[in-house]
Amino acid sequence: MSIALKSNVLKTVDGPLSSLTQSTLTLPPPDGADLQAVYDAENAYMRAMREGRVAPIWYDWVPALSLSGSRRELARLGDVSGFEAEPVAIRGTGGTIVPQGPGTINIS
Repeated sequence: MSIALKSNVLKTVDGPLSSLTQSTLTLPPPDGADLQAVYDAENAYMRAMREGRVAPIWYDWVPALSLSGSRRELARLGDVSGFEAEPVAIRGTGGTIVPQGPGTINIS
């Protein structure tokens, strides 16, 4: 099942569901997708799922080179906005910073 987030509307085979994001992103995302954009799209999809507007899905994907950290971990580290070696994405789950990119498979 492929879900497209496009033109401010989450679309499925059945048509528009709600205005969730302005991002143009497909779930499952293509390999090399921007990690933060995928996290944002997944959060929007989970809200729609909890509201009964979409069915649960799972998929695997390989993100672009980046670091994934929890809100708590990144708050402990302080301002990481100047870290240019790899983009830092904030995930909603716990844990510590995890490197992402080629050679990493995420299951969502």
